[in-house]
Amino acid sequence: LEVIAEFLPNLNSLAVSSDAIEDFLIDIDDLRLTQIRTLRLIIPSHDFDLILRSIGFSFPSLEHFGIIAVESLSQIDAILQTLPRISSL
Repeated sequence: LEVIAEFLPNLNSLAVSSDAIEDFLIDIDDLRLTQIRTLRLIIPSHDFDLILRSIGFSFPSLEHFGIIAVESLSQIDAILQTLPRISSL
């Protein structure tokens, strides 16, 4: 999180490794990174809803969401409902 703060407000793209996703979301819990337009990550299926809600709050301006391992059409629908500005998935 300290590294991210160094690059703000110029940071507009972010990738998070799968082993760091839970810690990352805890660290950014109260932040709204409105300048981030592209986010790439892997969401574990058992935490999908919780993580998606957190992403929806923390990244309200996402336009491009690179997510690996979407398992169903309902997950795609949930992403589109939570992140209304998405133009690519």
